[in-house]
Amino acid sequence: MTRVSIIIPTYNRKHLVSDAIESVLAQTYKDYEIIVVDDGSTDGTEEMIRSKYGDRLHYIRQTNQGISAARNAGIRSAKGDFIAFLDSDDMWLPEKLEKQITYLDQHSNLGFLCTRFKAYSIHNKDAVRFGPEGFSTKFAELLMSDNFIPTSTVMVRRAVLDDVGLFDPDIPTYEDFDLWLRIAKKYPFDCLQDILTIYREHPQNTGKDSSKVHWGLWKVYSKILGLYGRDIPDLDLVQKKAACYEYLVGTERLKRGEVKEGFSCVRNAFKRHLFLGDYLASSKKQSRFHAVYYCFKSYMVFAAAALLALMKGTK
Repeated sequence: MTRVSIIIPTYNRKHLVSDAIESVLAQTYKDYEIIVVDDGSTDGTEEMIRSKYGDRLHYIRQTNQGISAARNAGIRSAKGDFIAFLDSDDMWLPEKLEKQITYLDQHSNLGFLCTRFKAYSIHNKDAVRFGPEGFSTKFAELLMSDNFIPTSTVMVRRAVLDDVGLFDPDIPTYEDFDLWLRIAKKYPFDCLQDILTIYREHPQNTGKDSSKVHWGLWKVYSKILGLYGRDIPDLDLVQKKAACYEYLVGTERLKRGEVKEGFSCVRNAFKRHLFLGDYLASSKKQSRFHAVYYCFKSYMVFAAAALLALMKGTK
């Protein structure tokens, strides 16, 4: 039986996905299967993969449903006891699987294991940055972090996914953060200090879209609050985070002319936490003066949104 199933979701990344696949084929550990899930690409990805790799991988094509649905389709088709994720714009160093499987075999209590990574732009490989060193592997610290674990660094036990569930298709970004939190609430996790993953930055990275980032973090923190309620360390801060990101989503919707929806988000954000401006300042490492400023500004936005909604409703 295959030990490791590697899930590679892709969408219109014909120019990048081949590098990801080649980095898997170069692994020193060989007991794996590769599952590429094409989320409706229109750039010739299917033809390239079928002609270049043939039966060396399992290719699944689906209508465009988003990255969570693509990963979940791969997981459901997987035969391995362990699932390793690799985004189609990232790569692994040759010893990644070997070092992870060895460590997980030695630590049977762990739910998942990540690695350190290095990141660079595909347009400038000389400007390299590295993932955090020696971070805490506790649920509480992960919850406060806004996610420091890239998906491509993670190997997880299939039995753990069967227990906690898969990726949530209703969360547009930070869907991986949601899953890591659900696992970390029930299982310990760890991180290898070896740099074994390469994260490649480019304009199409979902993390470059601030609107999607704010929406995703709002959904994640709201979901975690709903799941675990008062069993959350520093509950007030998590409520403030959820309120802050919902407020930001609301202001972005107002700018797009979505008055009713924007006002609803801003209003609900203040219902969740009246002093969300505190977090807006602290997230930017700014002073108490700035916290007062952001609180005042957010109240003014709420008042303006309420007036706009009222005027729109009377037309």
